[in-house]
Amino acid sequence: MVYGEYVDMSISWLGTVTIEAKEVAKIMREKLELLEYEFSREKSEKMYSQTYMIVPMPRMAYVYRFDVKKPARFIIDVYETKETHSQKITYIEIPTITEDNERQIRRLMREVAKALPREPWKFTIGQMLQYGIITAWWDSRKSRLAWEFFGIK
Repeated sequence: MVYGEYVDMSISWLGTVTIEAKEVAKIMREKLELLEYEFSREKSEKMYSQTYMIVPMPRMAYVYRFDVKKPARFIIDVYETKETHSQKITYIEIPTITEDNERQIRRLMREVAKALPREPWKFTIGQMLQYGIITAWWDSRKSRLAWEFFGIK
């Protein structure tokens, strides 16, 4: 968007994590506290579709929302969707990344990635079988590219 001479250059980020949302939220909170970021936790929900047979069904996911106020302003959402009858997929979503908050977000996400038990994009064999091998492989590739935005390879 253009406001006079100022151009708003913000992007959003979405990446999958192969760990449960509750665990990711716990790690996120620990890292925010460790880095001494000022934040609050808020309740939220996110709408998504689950395919049942061949019909998409609307569903709601509980969102662990972290509203970071300092050192920069940004929001991080952690939530799970149940995309098949047996597999939940965890997402981390950052709706707005700008020049003002990018450095702090990168620092936080690197710390979060280090604290995870495995690379965030690596599905276990069990997860791949539950989710579908081709779909899991494709999502893993997309997620790996997303995490590379933060310098995590």
